[in-house]
Amino acid sequence: MDKHERVRAFFSRNDKLAGYLGMELVSVGRGTATAKLKLRDIHMNAAGLAHGGTVFSLADFAFGAAANSSGKMALGVNMSISFIKPGESGVLTAVAREVSAGSRLASYAVEVSDDSGQVIAAFQGLVYRKRDDLPL
Repeated sequence: MDKHERVRAFFSRNDKLAGYLGMELVSVGRGTATAKLKLRDIHMNAAGLAHGGTVFSLADFAFGAAANSSGKMALGVNMSISFIKPGESGVLTAVAREVSAGSRLASYAVEVSDDSGQVIAAFQGLVYRKRDDLPL
């Protein structure tokens, strides 16, 4: 099992909220990650649309995996999200990619899309990289 697969397995096993919500970490690569979520009733807000917290959590899950893809512990220090259109049903997909990285700080962009490939949210995140290795 290569390093990226070990990171994927680590996050899939240890991110308890993602597991509770039904998120799946599909892939992890160098500075990238993809996560999916099949929308269910528990993911919806009072208007019957994907709850903002659900969409943010999916983006954050992909962001965290991408930021830790090097095998070094990286912790989010600032995140923001813009909701572009509502998620209504089906599967949401979050794709995270590294935008820039220094020795301690790194920036990531995440797009969350619906089944038709329409972007429903744009997420930006900044991490602080510790010297500690992930306990893979």
